Amino acid sequence: MGYAFENFLPYLTGGFAVGHVKGSADLGACGFVSCGYSDTRWGWAAGAGVEWAMNQKLSFKAEYLHVDLGSPSFSTLNPPDPSTDRIDFDTVRIGINYHF
Repeated sequence: MGYAFENFLPYLTGGFAVGHVKGSADLGACGFVSCGYSDTRWGWAAGAGVEWAMNQKLSFKAEYLHVDLGSPSFSTLNPPDPSTDRIDFDTVRIGINYHF
């Protein structure tokens, strides 16, 4: 969603996100065995960006996006509580668009 001011377009973006994540813990967290995690996670993404049209064919853009895929669902022995770590990350993108 955005609003164009002549050739300048600030916008907000968001939606669903999906990603396959893998992880593992060392022997101290899992007792005397190693433990791991592998799952496809669903979550959300939100961000903002700007786009500037140089002419009718070329535009330049910059965008920030935050993605959150929730928390993994495996338990550790030390501490005995489930993991409270979150699977989230941020991206910054810059680019050039060619409009056909």
